[in-house]
Amino acid sequence: LVVLAVLVSVNILINRISTFNKNGADYKLIAADLPRDAVLMINDPSSLYYHTKLTGVVLPNSDPSVVTTLATRYGVTHLVLDKNRTQPFAALFEGTETRPFLKVYKSYDDFRVFEIVKGAK
Repeated sequence: LVVLAVLVSVNILINRISTFNKNGADYKLIAADLPRDAVLMINDPSSLYYHTKLTGVVLPNSDPSVVTTLATRYGVTHLVLDKNRTQPFAALFEGTETRPFLKVYKSYDDFRVFEIVKGAK
């Protein structure tokens, strides 16, 4: 039984390993469409930096209205939302809500990239 359990586990692992963590490929795809000096607000800024050398700040778990404050404070130019975004940003990700300070920059299958419009509230 132990051998069977190991074989089943290895089979499942082999089938899932290609999609286990595709953040690197996704981040490289996003970075290719952005200016080299872009600063992103994203779920995993350390992984973003590792794969693209672009800097970023963590997506907050608060109302999207804080984006302008954080953008001003940290020089953030773009917001990246994916399926793992924080709950307050769900409507923006799904496209059922808009904010005047966010302009859709590009949409991918799993990501939405917004440009942060300076001076808009």
